[in-house]
Amino acid sequence: MTEATDPRVRVWFLVLGGAPTVVVDVATGDQGDQLAGMMRFQLEHGGFDQVPALYGHALKRTPPRVAWHLDDELTLADDQGERILRLPAGRVDPDWKDRALAVRGSATYVTAGLRADAEAGPRKVCDALDERARAGQVVAAIVGVGSSRPTLPLFG
Repeated sequence: MTEATDPRVRVWFLVLGGAPTVVVDVATGDQGDQLAGMMRFQLEHGGFDQVPALYGHALKRTPPRVAWHLDDELTLADDQGERILRLPAGRVDPDWKDRALAVRGSATYVTAGLRADAEAGPRKVCDALDERARAGQVVAAIVGVGSSRPTLPLFG
């Protein structure tokens, strides 16, 4: 399992055209290459596919065997409960969270060596992701997002 607090991992939460989207980037070089390879292996076995491009390419709707779970932390786990990635809930963008829980899913893209600053806006992240996808370096899927917390307000 990888923690997003690991300096080798960067995560962007985006809402693109109303669709919640997560972009995960693993640094290259040293141990980053090994980590990226392990994550890619887990995700491909969990139903993620290599995507040829970001722009103009629709992700398959076949359900992967991987999902995001949001409680005290956001965890990407497979159907056997094996955690692949986790983030403290406080690092999750509230707009992404609200939208992802509302539609119960999120596009999730994973790559290595993304050329975008940690503070890059959505357009720069998407352009860099498209470049990595065209180089055959992105796996992605639409995955479920769930929470065991009630989603309706409770009135006292």
